[in-house]
Amino acid sequence: MIHTNFFLNFGIDLATILIFTGAFFYQRHKRRDLFVTFTFFNIAMFVIVTLIADTPLGLGASFGLFALLALIRLRSEEFSNYEIGYFFGCLTLAIVNGSGSENYLLTVALNTIILLSIGILDHPRIMQSVQHATVSLDAVYTDDAKTTAALENLLNAEVLGFSITSIDNVHDVTTMSVEYKKNGSY
Repeated sequence: MIHTNFFLNFGIDLATILIFTGAFFYQRHKRRDLFVTFTFFNIAMFVIVTLIADTPLGLGASFGLFALLALIRLRSEEFSNYEIGYFFGCLTLAIVNGSGSENYLLTVALNTIILLSIGILDHPRIMQSVQHATVSLDAVYTDDAKTTAALENLLNAEVLGFSITSIDNVHDVTTMSVEYKKNGSY
């Protein structure tokens, strides 16, 4: 039996996820594929959480759900750190909105906390000049100063820090994670 509670919670979820993925994620990152993925994931999770909350499926079904999520994660492309943040936000919104709560003030407050958090943390003016990249250099470097100089030359930027993730002595390649600030940006 479908209740008014379901439609109100779904309306809140749909409005919130469209703001989350459309107004924030898509407008800032221009990834249509992930806009669709994140939005649909949220809606599907809302349905699953609503089903679990409304039936006596128990703890086993909940563990099965998280096992399914792990399987999906293993079979999909890697997400960047900010994409993982958005993905977790989509999951959180689905759980909050799909739990079947009739305390709409609390539900709206929790949704607002998530929206404000991502709205502020991913705002283009917050830490706008610091960027991150994975870089492979055609040499093996043992000196940090020479590594920094090579990275700054390649990126035309001030290197704030780097972490070597792999060294291939056979092919003379060093791969690293780099944080940098473009020259002239503040």
